[in-house]
Amino acid sequence: MEEDIILCDTDIIIEYFNNNIPVLRFLEDIGVEKLIVTSITRAEMQQGATNKLHLTKINRSLNKFPTLDIDDAISRNFGKLFEHFILSHKCGIPDMLNAGAAVTYELPFVTMNVKDYRYITGLRLVTHSLKPKRGQAGL
Repeated sequence: MEEDIILCDTDIIIEYFNNNIPVLRFLEDIGVEKLIVTSITRAEMQQGATNKLHLTKINRSLNKFPTLDIDDAISRNFGKLFEHFILSHKCGIPDMLNAGAAVTYELPFVTMNVKDYRYITGLRLVTHSLKPKRGQAGL
């Protein structure tokens, strides 16, 4: 994969679509064209749809980002990470799938949930001071 590509966690994408100004500026500084999401993040965003029109709006917005599909290599790394951390860190399946993707393709990973990932060796977390926007619905 290209060195310039950065994998975004679902929380970052939610804040992007919620027009969280610091997140928008941060991602614009990086270059929105360098950002990708996994098919897991797409599914997590779609899960929030309240009706068909809302799902269409979510999909249209997500189409701004290329999607990294879960392949065999990502699945293997996910399995290793999940098995290794499930008891000690109570990790979530989507989190470990995204981490598995970032580790597999050696991609920097941007998230606001650093606590869910900081213990993963080989995961290159993007440093920032972003915070979620509270009290406003997004897409």
